Amino acid sequence: GFRFEGGVSGAALGLSLRLFIDFAFSWLAEWLGLVVPSIEAVQTIGFLFVFPLTFASSAFAPAGTMPGWLQVFVNHNPITYAVDAIRAWFNGSSPGTSAWWALGWSAVIMLVFMVLSVRKFRNATTK
Repeated sequence: GFRFEGGVSGAALGLSLRLFIDFAFSWLAEWLGLVVPSIEAVQTIGFLFVFPLTFASSAFAPAGTMPGWLQVFVNHNPITYAVDAIRAWFNGSSPGTSAWWALGWSAVIMLVFMVLSVRKFRNATTK
């Protein structure tokens, strides 16, 4: 079985980063829900965002084992930064700059889609 080698603090840091990333991507889902006309279309379009980010990351395989052209994307993917940081904290090691990159990417995603969502909602309710 898996053990949190990073202890309570490592587990708390990793889970906190995960929650922040989830919150950031929830704004993307919010925006999609406001601009796309049907539930089915929202699910499909949302999958098109999440699929390449998840599967072209270090979540399932180390970036070094991937073809060179794919490594360029994988090494700059926000999910790769998040997975590497969370994995490091859970295993009791330092995440290096991965945690900062994951926080930065998440903050940018959150701010962009928060602004877009609020604008879209205001436009929809003032007509």
